[in-house]
Amino acid sequence: MTIASSQRLVVDSSVLTSLVHGKDKNHPRAREWFAGLSGGTELFMPSLALCEVTSALARNDVEKDQIDHAQALLRSWVNVLSTNDELVSEATRIARDHRVRGCDCIFVALARRERATLVTFDKDQAEKGRAVVTVDKLPSV
Repeated sequence: MTIASSQRLVVDSSVLTSLVHGKDKNHPRAREWFAGLSGGTELFMPSLALCEVTSALARNDVEKDQIDHAQALLRSWVNVLSTNDELVSEATRIARDHRVRGCDCIFVALARRERATLVTFDKDQAEKGRAVVTVDKLPSV
């Protein structure tokens, strides 16, 4: 799938983790999606995503130097935006009004703020997030 040029995308931790973790079941799908992006596509993630990806990799016994390398790759590919009080306030309203889980509402709020499409493997996040923003739910294994 090739994404149209000048598209703005907020990438969920589920996709980011699969992208950098070669043993993840969705790694091939995440790599295919990433390879299909056009040069004009802007990618965003909240700073919180770095913690989520690090935690997922560490829980899967990925070595510290590999985690550090994955973090560097993500920072070079994706614009990291602050998870500030304004974003958290918007996210809490989304969680309350649409029953979006925990950190998932941060990604939805960021997509709304950036006028971006949310990209995720997470079915629940996609279903609930669609009430707020455009969502591209990638097929998962």
